[in-house]
Amino acid sequence: MNVIKEFNEQRQSMYLQTKSKEKLWYKNQVKKILNDNGYKFTDPRKEIYQLFNTSKSHYTIQEAIKALNKKPTDHIGTATIYRNILIFNKLGILDKVVLKDNVVRYEIKKQSC
Repeated sequence: MNVIKEFNEQRQSMYLQTKSKEKLWYKNQVKKILNDNGYKFTDPRKEIYQLFNTSKSHYTIQEAIKALNKKPTDHIGTATIYRNILIFNKLGILDKVVLKDNVVRYEIKKQSC
């Protein structure tokens, strides 16, 4: 009887997850993917991840560079952003999207829960 009760509680808990909990879960998955492939979840990688994870639009690499360096105090190098977007794409964190204008853009990979 306790097993059934525990199962139902877990199921209900999963059903009631908020978006912030889902994002935290996904962030932890990203950290795991990076670590499993020999990369650290550095501050620049966190900022790049947050840019894509909080946006509903697709970014070209140039748009991501501009968005990540809006303030004069912000500075992530162009090569760092470019390299990490390609790493995120290679590891399945970001998807490459080509729309009708034939410009390559990237978006956060959709979760499959």
